Amino acid sequence: KLLIAYSALDILGPEYVFTTRLVAQVLPIDGVLYGDAWVVGSGDPLLMTGSYAERFEDPFPYTDLAQLTARIEATGLKKIEGSLIGDESRFDNQRWVDTWPERFRAGEQNQSGPLGALIVNGGFQSWDPVRTSNGFSKPASEPAKHVALVLDDLLEEQGLVITGGPLVGITPQDATFQIASIDSPPLKEIVSQMLVTSDNTTAELLLKELAAIISLPGTSIGGSIAVMENLTKNGYSIEQAVINDGSGLDPGNRTTCNLVAGILDT
Repeated sequence: KLLIAYSALDILGPEYVFTTRLVAQVLPIDGVLYGDAWVVGSGDPLLMTGSYAERFEDPFPYTDLAQLTARIEATGLKKIEGSLIGDESRFDNQRWVDTWPERFRAGEQNQSGPLGALIVNGGFQSWDPVRTSNGFSKPASEPAKHVALVLDDLLEEQGLVITGGPLVGITPQDATFQIASIDSPPLKEIVSQMLVTSDNTTAELLLKELAAIISLPGTSIGGSIAVMENLTKNGYSIEQAVINDGSGLDPGNRTTCNLVAGILDT
């Protein structure tokens, strides 16, 4: 995670933010959107609801989905004659790193939530209100659709009517009207949260983002290459280093004391 943190801060910058957007193909008319709306994911690892984030004993910054709901409501939108569609196309659809031991995946330890460019609550659809370990949570089978569902419910709680059910899909090129958006905390805070809590999901999504800024969709392999190239560019020896993921869950990861010490001295 130290290698990922260093490269993310160096490449993206400490003030970098992830922006989750709600867009449409047409303008609403008198508070009614005649068509679908797309929830476009940017890879934000800390998009959450208050009920999920605030059960942890130690508070941390997160992107409150309720704030996006409030911003949508503030536009005067009252009805969507269509569906909310989750767009996770910024990253690939690999939910786990292929070389992880099976026990780390969904159904056993849940060392990471399912990976994707559009997830909420760490990718979990249900969780224990007291026991905060991922092992007590249930991963969403379709993370992007789950985000659309959660946002759908939040909006309908505020009286906004949505006639269609939540879906998953790619935003059309002509969906250029932005209804509302929300930014994540700055990257420096995301990295701090990742390191303090050893957050595996955040580490993996940052790795994919390092690939996505070069070529879409963002992949774990592409991110690993970007990290290795960044370390080399900055004068670190990677001769004996192997980066197979962002979290360190892969047993094939390798680093050296000199590399770790050098990064910590930066």
